[in-house]
Amino acid sequence: MAKLQSKHAEHNGIRNEIGVKKLHTTINNGKSGNKKLTNAGTIPIRRRGNEFELCVVTSRRCKSRFVFPKGKVIQNEKLKQTALRETTEEAGVSGELIDYPIIHRVKGNGANSVGKTVCFYPILVDTEMKRWPERFMRQRKWVSLTKLKKKQKYRHLRELLSALEKAKPKQKKKIFKRLRQNIA
Repeated sequence: MAKLQSKHAEHNGIRNEIGVKKLHTTINNGKSGNKKLTNAGTIPIRRRGNEFELCVVTSRRCKSRFVFPKGKVIQNEKLKQTALRETTEEAGVSGELIDYPIIHRVKGNGANSVGKTVCFYPILVDTEMKRWPERFMRQRKWVSLTKLKKKQKYRHLRELLSALEKAKPKQKKKIFKRLRQNIA
C-alpha cells in the first residue's frame, strides 16, 4: 500500500501490514554490514475542531529548539515500547500508536556529532498528563499543522512530516480516520 517517503526508509527494508515490508531493527548504513536501530520516537497528533495539532517538546540541549519525543532503546525493549516510553517521559502524553513507522535521519547538534537514525511512529493522543517525569526539563507545546509548516523554527521537522503526508491517499485516510474516531 503506502511507501514510506522518508529518504532513508526506501533502502532500509521497511514495510508494515498495509503492504509495506515489516520493520527490522537493523538498517543498512550505506556501508558494508547493517547497523541496529537504537532510537525510537513518536509524532504525537491530536484533533482540535477541524485542525490537527502536533505535540513538540524542547530539546534538552537547546531550550529554543522543539523536537518530537524520542530516545534510546534500552536492553530487551522493542522500538514501539521505546517510542511509547519516551513520549510519556518527555511529553507527558499517551495514546494509540499507529503501526506506520517512519525512519528518519536526525542531524546532530555539534561539530563532532554525526546524528542518528530514529524510527518514528504517529501516535493518536488521548491522554495529556499534568505531571510527567521530564516536566521540569522540557516544555511541551501543541502546534497546528499549518503553523508547523509556516514557521521557520520548525523547518527541521518538515522533512519528517512529509513522509507522513506523502502516504498514498488510502493510507492517509486510514490514519486520519482513526484520528477522527478516537479523538473528539
